[in-house]
Parts: sequence; structure tokens; C-alpha cells
Amino acid sequence: MSSRRSFIQKSSLAGIAIGIQGKFPMLINENKIFSYESLYIKLELRRDRPEFSFFSTDSLGGGQFAANPLLNNEEELDQQCESRLTSNSIAYYQKERKKYFPIWEFKMQPKSFLIRTRWSKKDEKIMPFSITFAQRKNHCTVLGNMTGINQMKFPCLLHFPGMGTFRIDCNDVDVTLFYDADRYLKDPFVKIVLQPADMSHPDVTYKFESVSIYPDIER
Repeated sequence: MSSRRSFIQKSSLAGIAIGIQGKFPMLINENKIFSYESLYIKLELRRDRPEFSFFSTDSLGGGQFAANPLLNNEEELDQQCESRLTSNSIAYYQKERKKYFPIWEFKMQPKSFLIRTRWSKKDEKIMPFSITFAQRKNHCTVLGNMTGINQMKFPCLLHFPGMGTFRIDCNDVDVTLFYDADRYLKDPFVKIVLQPADMSHPDVTYKFESVSIYPDIER
């Protein structure tokens, strides 16, 4: 009887563990979009090219993702890619070059995600990876130290009022973040651009971590 009870208890715990681990899996929906959701982040990427179609965070871990602050991109990029999906990552390869490094790779974690870009001598020029946000949807901003015109030093913060904040960092101290914003246009925007790998920077990893930052006020 005790062995049977032990077996049932272990099986129940295993079932709970599987349920927790698989609660927010990486999915492919009918619109050919890669999707990942946890209590802290919700991301969707296109299958044919490295481009976000949904980008949101809830830094308090409440799983609230009603707003998608991305600016709709109506342009068709020249660089079409082939993609490969695993349980927690998406890799994009230049067509006919799957045996080489992926030019962009996204690895998802519950509170953060990594964007890695690698360069090979046989690769064609890699396009930068850009993310553009509509300020009419969320008046987001980037906070940090500017090192030149439109160049932001890592680490820096990408803040969305009422949603949360991403701390952005890079493994290469010589790489900077391109940052641009214009609130006076018909469609005011904030734009960040990640530098792709090249001969001088053959392996670059960017980390976006959902964080809660607030003053330490005594009560």
C-alpha cells in the first residue's frame, strides 16, 4: 500500500512539474508567428525574418499584456531568412546557409531573453536588427549614457510607463545601441537598433531583462 501511495505521490508531483514547465511554451500559431509568453514577457517573431510582431513586458510578473507598443511595420525587408525553432530558441539563417552560424538567434527565459548575432566569412552582410515603438501606444523611452549622436552605451534601460522596464546589456564593451526618437511626426516613435555581427565583432550577445526599478523609500 505504501509503495502504491508513494508512486501516486511521485506521479502527481511529476505531473505538476510538467504542467509548470509547459505552462508557457514556445508556440507556432496559424499565422506563422513564433510566440513565447511567461508572467513577465510576451514576444512574437515572424518566421520568415527576424522581426518582432508583438513585444510586451509586465515587470511585476502579473502576466498583463494588453498593450503591444510596436509601431506597425509595413515595409518588406530585403533579407528573407530560414528559421529553426527549439523549445526555447529561434534561429534565423541566411537562405542556403543553414550549415553556418545563425545570423540572429533568440533564446527565451521567463524574465529575460537573449539576442545573439554571429558572423562567418561565408555570410553575406547581416542586416541590423531594429525595433520601433509607437509613442501613441506607449510613451516609452531609453535611459542611459549617450556616447555620441544616436549612440547609447550599455547597459541601458528601455522603460514602458504602466508596463515595466527592460535592462539591456551587451557582452561586447565596444558595441553601442543606436537610439532615435521623434515625437513631432504624424506617427511619433522610439527606435532602437542592435548592431549585427561583423569581422570586428564576430559574436555579439544582447540581453533584455525585465526588471522593476524604483527608489528605496523608507516607510
